[in-house]
Amino acid sequence: VHLLETEILFQQAHIGLALFARLLGWLLHHHHSAVIATLIGVMLGSLRAVWPWQTDASTNAAPTFDGTFIVVISLMVAGFILVMLLERFGIAKEHNDIESKEFQRELKTQQD
Repeated sequence: VHLLETEILFQQAHIGLALFARLLGWLLHHHHSAVIATLIGVMLGSLRAVWPWQTDASTNAAPTFDGTFIVVISLMVAGFILVMLLERFGIAKEHNDIESKEFQRELKTQQD
């Protein structure tokens, strides 16, 4: 078996992912607006590939208002609600961390 080749592949993937994450972090820190605009453009451009109403020739068609349309819209709304809930709980957890008594004690100790 190809254990050595697989290990090398995983190591290279790990290094590549780590370097890409650092690069993306640096770009977001220094060129936030341009990076966000680029990412939005990539996501909008990829919509054509995941468009649920395609003909056999891989051309996009207008949605038909049948059961598929209802499923797609329902999944879109569910995804939106999930993201909003995750964002809300993330902000709430962050706020609770800041407001905790332990944090306040630590802050007071640093100020003294």
